[in-house]
Amino acid sequence: YIMESYAYFTIKDRLPQILTKVIDTLHRHKNEFFEEHGEVRVRSLFPLMLIPH
Repeated sequence: YIMESYAYFTIKDRLPQILTKVIDTLHRHKNEFFEEHGEVRVRSLFPLMLIPH
């Protein structure tokens, strides 16, 4: 039943696009985040992001 629901198909189809946009935006603006918040703060906010040292 769940796999036939509108919500399932919406999430299944849209979630990869949404996550890709979020990751792309964070990557494109990471320098701004560093300048505004500092490296330590950015690393604590985004621990899973692959940010080169």
